[in-house]
Amino acid sequence: MKMGRASEPASGWNWMERDGLLGLTFDWWGTLYVDRSARSQRVRLIVHALREHGYRASEAAVTRAYEIAAARFEREWGAGRVYPPKRWLADILEELGTPLPASDCLELQRALEEAMLDAPPPLVPGAERLLHELHDSGVRLGIVSDTGLTVGRVMRRILGKDGLLDCFSGFAFSDEVGVTKPNEHTFQRALTGMGLAPEQAAHVGDLPHTDICGAKAIGMKAILMNGVSGKQDDGRADAVVADYGELRQVLRRWGLLP
Repeated sequence: MKMGRASEPASGWNWMERDGLLGLTFDWWGTLYVDRSARSQRVRLIVHALREHGYRASEAAVTRAYEIAAARFEREWGAGRVYPPKRWLADILEELGTPLPASDCLELQRALEEAMLDAPPPLVPGAERLLHELHDSGVRLGIVSDTGLTVGRVMRRILGKDGLLDCFSGFAFSDEVGVTKPNEHTFQRALTGMGLAPEQAAHVGDLPHTDICGAKAIGMKAILMNGVSGKQDDGRADAVVADYGELRQVLRRWGLLP
């Protein structure tokens, strides 16, 4: 299946079956926003905080500890478990042998969470225009996203800066829900905010094993957008698109856009 063409399963496909859709949920990284690392900035924040407490923390040592914690995050996320920023920071400090007072840990944790605000990630091309069009057309929108050090609170602020926050009525960030995709509770949280049942919505995401699997399991339609991630459909997606131009075509055929 080529990434450059919007495609749908050929056998038994009937566009009229999709007329009952009233809403869409979107994944964040690789779907709405281009993934961007804030590791260097976060390492500098940790180094500065430790030096203020008299620790001789080199940037190289902090980077190694950070990468160890990042690997733990990947393992936990892969197992479907949330790895919150509080634990991430605690593991870094334990690895370095540099304990900090609880109040200073909380302040540093907040700074790590908000590091992305200094240079917010760019929207995937075409996302802003389509989201406004969908919202103006009365389509209910939600976000279902796994989070790392950039938490839901910060993601909302980024949406606000981009003038998109008011487009969404349902939010499910893993640090707030307590579970990660494909757990059905993440999708249900967003749908509840949108006032929709699963069969009334479709999910757009870039990862088959979390986005597509989770949406289909709860009874939603699912669209794989793989122009950023390059992930290939495993046969479960109702449509596969490379970009927002192709997504627009699918949504028009599904009756969500005029």
